[in-house]
Amino acid sequence: MGEWALRAARLAFFCAALLFSLPALAQFEAGVAAFEARDYKSALAIWTPLGLAGDARAQNNLGNLHQVGLGTPVNFAEAARWYRRAADQGHTLAQSNLGRLYEAGQGVTQNYQEAARWYRKAADQGNAVAQNNLGALHDNGQGVKQNAAEAVKWYKAVAEEGLDEAQANLGAMYENGRGVARDYGKARQWYGRAAEQGHPRAMHYIGLLHQFGRGVKQDDKVAVDWFRRAVEAKHAPAMTSLGVALLRGRGAARDPVRAIELFAAAAGAGESAAANNLGVIYASGEVAPKDLAQANKWFGMAAQAGDANAQAALARHYRLGLGLARDDRQAAAWYRKAADQGHTDAAYSLGTLHASGAGVAKDEAEAARWYRAAAERGHAMAMTMLGFAQIEGVGIPRNEAKGVKWLQRAAERGVGEAQFLLGQALADGVGIKADRVQALRWFELAAPRLDGEERGQAIAARDDLVKLLAPAEIERARKLARDWKPQAE
Repeated sequence: MGEWALRAARLAFFCAALLFSLPALAQFEAGVAAFEARDYKSALAIWTPLGLAGDARAQNNLGNLHQVGLGTPVNFAEAARWYRRAADQGHTLAQSNLGRLYEAGQGVTQNYQEAARWYRKAADQGNAVAQNNLGALHDNGQGVKQNAAEAVKWYKAVAEEGLDEAQANLGAMYENGRGVARDYGKARQWYGRAAEQGHPRAMHYIGLLHQFGRGVKQDDKVAVDWFRRAVEAKHAPAMTSLGVALLRGRGAARDPVRAIELFAAAAGAGESAAANNLGVIYASGEVAPKDLAQANKWFGMAAQAGDANAQAALARHYRLGLGLARDDRQAAAWYRKAADQGHTDAAYSLGTLHASGAGVAKDEAEAARWYRAAAERGHAMAMTMLGFAQIEGVGIPRNEAKGVKWLQRAAERGVGEAQFLLGQALADGVGIKADRVQALRWFELAAPRLDGEERGQAIAARDDLVKLLAPAEIERARKLARDWKPQAE
C-alpha cells in the first residue's frame, strides 16, 4: 500500500472511530494503533471480533486488509464478504469498495451493473471516489447506458471538491469534447489542478498538450519536462511518450539507449505501445542490433495485449517467415485481430489472403469486403484492388463506373498498378468516357512505377497507343504526365 493510501486509510479509520460506543471505540482505537505501527496482524485480530459483532466500520477495515494483503494473504473473496456486510448496513466506504471489486472482477464475478449500483449508493451519500467511478462507468457505458454528459456531471461535482482523479478525467472530457464542447484551455486548467496534487496521468496529458500545441504553445521541451515528472511517478504511458521523444531527439538530446530502457520499463508495466516500439526497434536494426527473435517477443507481448500495430507486425512476420516459421494461418488470425480494430494495412493484407486462399479459405467476397474497409480508410493499394474487383465483378457486383472512381483515387496517389488499369479503362471506355490522351498520360506515369511483367505490359500499351495518336496529342499527354503531382487523401 502506498503512503497516500495509508494516509487515506488512517483518516477513514479515525473518522469512523468517532462514531463508536466507548468500549468499541477503545477496541477500535487499539486496532488503529496497531495499524499505525504497521502491526497489521494485530489490527486484523482486534478488528475481527468487532466485525463479527456487526460493526460496519470494522467490517470495512477488514475488507481493506484482505484486499491489500496486510496481516493476511491477499484474499479478494474475503474482502468482498467483509465489504458486503458493511455495505448492506449503508457504510459508504464499503459500498464504494465493493463497487470497485465488482468493476474489477476481484473476489466476485465481474459485473458492471452491480458496480454501478454500489457506486450509486455511495455516491448518493457524498462519497467522492464513488462519484468519480460512477462517472467513469457512464463515460465508458459499463453497467449503465453510455452518457458522456452524465459522466461530466459526476466528474465535475467531485473535481470541484478537489479529487485529483476526477480533475484529470474532467480535463480529458474537455480535451476530447465528450459531454462538453471541446475546450483545450479548460482541459489544461483541470489537468493542472490534478497535476498540482501529483497526479501522474494529468502530468502526462499536459505534456501531450504541449507536444501537439493544443490550447498551449507547441513546445517539445516543455512536453518532455512534463513527461519526466510523470515518469518520476512511475506512469507507464509517460515512459512511452518520453521514450519516443528521446528516440527522435524532440525536446531533449537524442538518447536511444535511454529510450529503450524506458520502453522496456513501460512494457513491463503493461504498456502495449511500448512493447510494440521495442518490436519495431529490434526488427529494423536502426537504433539497436537487428534481432528478430527479440522483435517477435515484444510484438507478441503487445499483440496479446491487444495492440493493433503489433498484431499487424506479428502477422507480417508470420506471413514472411521473419524470425519464426512461416505460417499463413497465424498470419491471417493476427491480421484479422488488427483489422477488426480498424488497422488499415491489416485489412488490406487480410483481403489479399482471402483472395489467394493463403491461411484462410479462398473467398473473393471476403477479399472485396476487406479491400473496401481499407480503401475507405485511405489505403491506395486497396483502392486499386477494390476498383479492379468492381470493374470485373469479382466478389462484388460489377459496377464499372464505381470501379474506375476507385482507380482514379489510387492513381492520383501514385499507385502504378492503378495508373495502368485507369489507362486501360480510358483507352477502352470502360466505366468512363474513352479518352486516349488521358489514357496515354496514365500509361506514361505507370510504366516507371511498375516492375517485371507489369512494366512490360504498361510499356506495350503505351507504345500501341502512341501509334494511334497524332503528334500533338502525344505531346499533350506527355506534358500532362510531366506536370502531374501525387495527391494526398
